Parts: sequence; structure tokens; C-alpha cells
Amino acid sequence: MRIYIPNGMAFVAMMALLATFATRSPAQAGSTTTLFEIQIDSKTAGLAAGSGGLLDIQLNPTTVPSSANVSATVDNLSTDLTLGTPTTTGNASGQLQPGTSDKVTLDNGNKYNDLNQSANLPANSYLDVTVAITVTDPTATGASGTAFYLSLYDKNLLDPSATATFTVQSDGSLTQSTTAGVTITTLPEPSTLAMLGLGLGAIAMVGRRRRAA
Repeated sequence: MRIYIPNGMAFVAMMALLATFATRSPAQAGSTTTLFEIQIDSKTAGLAAGSGGLLDIQLNPTTVPSSANVSATVDNLSTDLTLGTPTTTGNASGQLQPGTSDKVTLDNGNKYNDLNQSANLPANSYLDVTVAITVTDPTATGASGTAFYLSLYDKNLLDPSATATFTVQSDGSLTQSTTAGVTITTLPEPSTLAMLGLGLGAIAMVGRRRRAA
């Protein structure tokens, strides 16, 4: 049987692709950041158009930790909502405004961490944001059970509401749930995209060298 040993560039490409698709247990990974896209369709969610609505973002632990070990960042807003000035409680700051690069940050250092902004909903409105949730120590007190909520309420400030929820598990992984009209998409980490680009670039270089030869 003939064994082919790849040249240096092909070997780099193979290793890069292996690293891209390798999976790690959250318990072994330590600090992890997971990216999500949340999309809300007000019509599907059954939200009534009009003024007086509310965008509410929370990150709350089951028990108060001595230091924050879970954080969340919400940015990359795309929406036709009109959002007001934020009101914050606990470890929450920032704001979301259409057409800006503003963002919201929260951590679970307090029992209750909340940011809300008034929201005027046009008919058949939408909201699209990116959420990054970082678990720095899944074994720390308060990490397991910490829950992130992003909710959009209509002018009645009652159900139905459109809500996306993430809950941190004991190994640092996340479970998710949604109500009607809400879609969650898991996004690749920037490091994963960079590694994939490296692997594909190396493969392309190998192909060009072979064709040149």
C-alpha cells in the first residue's frame, strides 16, 4: 500500500480544518463565548402596533455570586422600532438605537440586572440583534442557572410578549427557548471563522502550486 505524505502547506491546511471542526466539552474549555442572532417578527408574535411598548433585557443568577462569572453583550441592532432612553438596574449599561453602534452589556454580579427601553412598534415590525454570552467559570457560584432574557412587549405591556431565553448549565453550556415569532440562530465564533479561513487559504495555495508545477 502506498502512503502519501502531504507537503508542508497541505499539512497546515489539514490541521487548520481539523481544528475548525474539533469540538470541546464546555467543562474542559473554561471560559467560553457563544454568539447568537435573535430575530423577532411582531406579527407572528401577535404584538399590537402602537406606542408604549417595551424592550427588556435581563441577565439574572439563581444565587448572587461574589464576582461576575457570566456576561452578555447585545449589539448589531437592526429594527424599525423607535426606542427610547434606557432605564437600568444592577450591572447593566448601554443602549440600543437604530443606525448606531451602541450596545448593551450585562453581567450576573447582582441578583437582578436589567435594562429596558420604551418601544413604539409599527405594524408588522421587526427586531434583529446579536447576543454574545460569555461564561468565565461554569463552576463558580451563581454561574449555573444564570438566565438571559430578551423580551419585546407591545403597547399593553402584557402577554403576548416575544421572548428569547438562554440558561447556563452546570458545565457552562447554554439551553435556549423562544416564544412565537422569535428565532434564535447560533453563529460561529470569530476564532472559528479565522481558523476556517486559514485552512481554506492554505488549501488554495497548495492547489495553485500544483497547477503551476
